[in-house]
Amino acid sequence: MMGLILFAFVSFTSAFDGRDISIKSISDVGKIVKIYFSWFGNVFNNLQVITAQAINMNWQGNKTS
Repeated sequence: MMGLILFAFVSFTSAFDGRDISIKSISDVGKIVKIYFSWFGNVFNNLQVITAQAINMNWQGNKTS
């Protein structure tokens, strides 16, 4: 449970870093949710790209005879 709370805190602070965010109306909450899930989707997409590139690397190493 503590890990989930820590993950939520870190991800929210990363997603909204440098943005002037205030919750004054329902439309503001909608914008915040949209920004967060857009950020989260980009993180997931970047992890997919990095994983695919790591899989396609030549992992044979330096073979000397």
